[in-house]
Amino acid sequence: MHQIRQLIVQNRLREALLALADAAPTHLQNDATLLQNRYHQYEQGKMRGTLYPSEAEVERNRIVSSALDLCNLVEAEKPAQRPAARSANNPAPKPGGKKIFFSYSKADRSVLEELLRHIKPLVREGKLQPWNDHDILPGDDWDDEVREKLETADIFLFLISANSISTDYILDVEMPIAMGRHDRGEARVIPIFIKPCEWDSLPLSKLNGLPSKGKPVTAYADRDEAWVEVVKGIKRVLD
Repeated sequence: MHQIRQLIVQNRLREALLALADAAPTHLQNDATLLQNRYHQYEQGKMRGTLYPSEAEVERNRIVSSALDLCNLVEAEKPAQRPAARSANNPAPKPGGKKIFFSYSKADRSVLEELLRHIKPLVREGKLQPWNDHDILPGDDWDDEVREKLETADIFLFLISANSISTDYILDVEMPIAMGRHDRGEARVIPIFIKPCEWDSLPLSKLNGLPSKGKPVTAYADRDEAWVEVVKGIKRVLD
């Protein structure tokens, strides 16, 4: 927690919230995710000019306060424990793995968060390096960062919904670059069906997607069952 507090003090709030989400126990994961979403909305408000400077300062201070409170809660979970020794049953995350680019609509962020939780074991095993726009740091050029990742990703996961297929940036920038690299054999594009929509006219409609038979994740009675199928499909690609 000391390192996370240092990140907050150094005004590196995005990194602090990511580290806090990794450190939080299961019953505090939802709080950590909500705090990340709140910070993302704060950044978007600043970028779009919908937050006045005074409002932005107040909101940032509130997020910082909530982050510090969550640090205290996480720390209280293990008040007297020393860091556990790494072993075969407690492995450290391994570096490397395939670079994953997530293309999605901001309106579907909560669905992406579900997928991120399900692929976390693959990340810890060093098989995946996930990236999405929440990894862009304050002050970075948003468009440059996205285009750089589009040119270096190994696998593109397109979360298909009415929201995503009506997003101009996805249709005009992300999809053409990803499909071009897919067709040249430089990367692989995998559609992930998350909500019912008509997508037959899209360039990636020719591709086999997940879950099987095009059944959207949100159409499953148990969404975890759908995500397990998605993760198994991703593992097949990795193997």
